[in-house]
Amino acid sequence: MGDARRATALILGMSAAVLSGCGSQDQVFLLDEICNPETPAMYGTGVCTVSGDAELTTGLSSDTTAVHFGPKSGELRIQLYAIGAASRPRWSLDALAAASRSEGSTLYRSISWGSCGTDCPSDPEDVQAPLSQDFQWAAMVDDLQGSSYVHSQVDALLTLRGADIDLIDIRLPGYDNAYLY
Repeated sequence: MGDARRATALILGMSAAVLSGCGSQDQVFLLDEICNPETPAMYGTGVCTVSGDAELTTGLSSDTTAVHFGPKSGELRIQLYAIGAASRPRWSLDALAAASRSEGSTLYRSISWGSCGTDCPSDPEDVQAPLSQDFQWAAMVDDLQGSSYVHSQVDALLTLRGADIDLIDIRLPGYDNAYLY
């Protein structure tokens, strides 16, 4: 990611945190908290994995994490238990991302509640968000039903997939992630 794109993304991400009334880092660098290579100590191994043409990379600064989806399709999978908001009655999730090609790209989201059975809602329909080369917050989960049983389900997954995309953060609108710290 070039320096100009990195600076624009940083301003957008920090501005959104300030404008939403967040104190501290409640809504900033959640992707880093979940997917940082040092995270397994907090959540266990495999909480955040990439496959295909996706890679964990340096984010806005050398000490943050981002995901780059290359020209072929790649996936980021996050175990839902690491996203505390998924255990609430209703939850939302936005991704701060941009296409890395001039014609734009599309970020896709799917959710599987895994083996949670009748204690969790049905798997929702997939969502897609068109992206331009400008970083933007894209709604990937919008007021979806959650389940308190997700904390015990390691096979319940949020999957983001796409090609030619830089994903630098996720946030949970209306949810305080302070419990992560």
